Amino acid sequence: MNNSSKIQKIANRLIQLVIIVVTYLFIYNQVFNKTNLPGLLQTIKNDLLKPRFQIQLAMIILLMIVNWSLETIKWRFLIAKVEQVSFFKALQAVLTGVSISSFTPNRIGEYFGRVFILKKSRIEGILITIVGSMSQLLVTVLTGTISMLIIIP
Repeated sequence: MNNSSKIQKIANRLIQLVIIVVTYLFIYNQVFNKTNLPGLLQTIKNDLLKPRFQIQLAMIILLMIVNWSLETIKWRFLIAKVEQVSFFKALQAVLTGVSISSFTPNRIGEYFGRVFILKKSRIEGILITIVGSMSQLLVTVLTGTISMLIIIP
């Protein structure tokens, strides 16, 4: 292993560490500095005892898993033209993108977080991710417009 690949590997690990620390600090700040924590914990405890809430929570978790899995499959399909990645590496990329986008404006960090796991062609990966997001937005806007035209009259 040459020096440049060692330096790149160390830099990648440092960036991963920074991402993890910033994400945890962001979550800590949101939970402990912006809420009434004892009141929040009591509300959660009371809600967890309600059967309807338990069903809703289970559905939310299930749909989150389905959503991120579909997003992973989509991103893996898009990025396959540049680099082959396993499902779990692609899932790691999607979750990293979600984590980074939570504290960057306009979800811009999602693009950089996803391509962070790529070994080569990161610029192409960013462009492919942007094209994929724009395509998804276009489909959402078109189907929403068609639905409004059908429902409103």
